[in-house]
Amino acid sequence: RSIEPEVAVECLVCWICCGPCSTCKLFASSVNQPCAVGNHIVPVACCSWFFPFIIRHNVRVNGGHGHSDMAKGCVGDIAMPLFCLPCTFFQILREVPRSDWQWHRSLDEISLCHERFSILADA
Repeated sequence: RSIEPEVAVECLVCWICCGPCSTCKLFASSVNQPCAVGNHIVPVACCSWFFPFIIRHNVRVNGGHGHSDMAKGCVGDIAMPLFCLPCTFFQILREVPRSDWQWHRSLDEISLCHERFSILADA
């Protein structure tokens, strides 16, 4: 499958120049919520080391891959980011639609706080 040059440039710019913003939007999408400052931006900013594990778990559960029970499926969710973080994010980006991390296309949807705080995706 070929990738259009403008899509590749958008991806590189979003993740290299604005990686934290893209991560916040990806986290919000992984729990099926619109991006919110209190629910997604502040937690990712405060605990950025923690979210590769959470996002991988949520994307895997949402995609129907493996166990939704954190205790049964967490080995891969923890091991992959620890041993190869770039591989993990490439895997996640292949799995989700671009709209899940395109924060710049949904700036008007960002709110202060979402009614329900959730870190893990609903099974």
